[in-house]
Amino acid sequence: ALGLLFGQEAKFNDSQYSYRVDGNKITIQGQDESYQLEIYRSDIIKTTYFSENRAAQAADKSYMVVMKPQQKIDFKINELGDKLQIQTAEVVAEVTKTPFVVNFYDRKMKPFLLASKKIQIKDDKKTMFFQTDKDVAFYGMGQKSIPVNRRGYAFESYNQHIGGYSKPYATMQVN
Repeated sequence: ALGLLFGQEAKFNDSQYSYRVDGNKITIQGQDESYQLEIYRSDIIKTTYFSENRAAQAADKSYMVVMKPQQKIDFKINELGDKLQIQTAEVVAEVTKTPFVVNFYDRKMKPFLLASKKIQIKDDKKTMFFQTDKDVAFYGMGQKSIPVNRRGYAFESYNQHIGGYSKPYATMQVN
């Protein structure tokens, strides 16, 4: 912040945090984890989290996202000291160093998806916590036996591709 007082731009990159841009992909490297943000459209940013510096091993294939990103999307990156903002015409993704999280806002900086804590990892489980406006619905994840709107529920999600649904697989949560 002191650099800003003297007209110098605060930089996000330092000895522990850095980012790089490759087309529509922005990879943010933390101390022992990283995020990859891929801009699909001005209103869609795919976010991938990697623990233990595994961003280099990231596969472009996803079983969750089937949409193909648009070829050319205008976006801007602002370095604000301990924050990095990626702005499209409709969405702002903001990465903070402490805690190392990604928050999403509309262009007027009204929050619509906030990480309430750093991702917690224990054994093979990653736990994520989100805060949203009380009127926002949270759909998906493939679980059954609960309402389609998953808002307010805590559950395990096995984010692995499986071969079919004719019989239970070890990776499936069967109720």
